[in-house]
Amino acid sequence: MSTCSSMHATSTTFGLDWAGPFQLGPSIFVLLSCPPPTSSLTYKSFPVCDTSVNAHLCVSLYTCPSILSLGLPLFSPTNTCCVYFSASLGPKGDLDLQGLRCLGYVSVLSLGDFPTDANKWKYGITLKYNQPGFDGFDALLRVGSVR
Repeated sequence: MSTCSSMHATSTTFGLDWAGPFQLGPSIFVLLSCPPPTSSLTYKSFPVCDTSVNAHLCVSLYTCPSILSLGLPLFSPTNTCCVYFSASLGPKGDLDLQGLRCLGYVSVLSLGDFPTDANKWKYGITLKYNQPGFDGFDALLRVGSVR
């Protein structure tokens, strides 16, 4: 996973074992350096990119100097970036970066008071813990550095 200060390409699939006790909580996934236009990225004929909401996230991320490590120039066109619908995860609950042909991703926990300054965002993945026998027990775990 990348952040504004450190972006790196990954060809792996990110996912969780849905039979396990963890599920993804509310996180914003942004796919980076995807084949343009990202509006054409689909999973089972359904679009995976949110082109109407949070478009400013791509603009902000593409001002980070570390975007150069993905082979993109600063201020790249945002049609190579995708704010990902987490409901579009694959059948195993995974994010298939290789299948979508994107080079990397970031997961944003919070924009805080700085919605246009990617250097000040909180990065990570929110996990929800569901364990049988703990009726109604849901704890959100914020994982700050996942690679």
